[in-house]
Amino acid sequence: MLSPPTIAQPTFIGGKYRILRPLGSGAWGTVYEAEHGWTHQRVALKLLRPEHSSNREVALRFIAEARAASRVSHPSVVRVLDVGEDADTGALYIVQDLLEGFDLGRMLDREKRLAPHDALDILLPAMGALVALHRAGVVHRDLKPSNLFLARHPERGLVPTVIDFGVARLIDGSGSIRTLTGELGTPEYMAPEQVRGETDVDHRADVGHRRDALRVHRGAHPSLAPTSRRRSSTC
Repeated sequence: MLSPPTIAQPTFIGGKYRILRPLGSGAWGTVYEAEHGWTHQRVALKLLRPEHSSNREVALRFIAEARAASRVSHPSVVRVLDVGEDADTGALYIVQDLLEGFDLGRMLDREKRLAPHDALDILLPAMGALVALHRAGVVHRDLKPSNLFLARHPERGLVPTVIDFGVARLIDGSGSIRTLTGELGTPEYMAPEQVRGETDVDHRADVGHRRDALRVHRGAHPSLAPTSRRRSSTC
């Protein structure tokens, strides 16, 4: 994991979000816990590194991520609250709900396999989220255990929430941005058409990802499952 860029605290992003602490970091940016300066609402702020904000392809993909997630209002899809550009650094940012909990990947590392009723409690809401996304013309393209977050809710318990729309595609074409390497998604969870580098991937790729997620509850990694080996052989 990359080290987050040094930010002297307290620092405001976009003139209104005060950075509190880093939550995680990736190749293109860092996610922070932040607080709105006026309302004091705690949020998750995803900050694109300034050097990448000036890269048109990366910047467009980042904006497409915000647009994809904001197309749907669903209890199992992370909410996008704001998006903008910091005037001081030129860095782009996305503001989302601050979720507390853990992802399905972490749960599987601990539990190894889930009982059928526990798996259904997690996967059925996620499937509902996918239906809503597909109806809105959004293809996630990277549905995997680490992108299914189990958020703690005071009244509803653990709420499965689809997160990370970094490689999502908008069917109308406004968000179809390829990665810099030409690879979209996580290899062991990618549909054959993604592996082949096809650009017209549709909702069927997410259906394949969902099938792999269903297989996970039995303790089998999708890359080791017979159907995944057959898929790889067709690439």
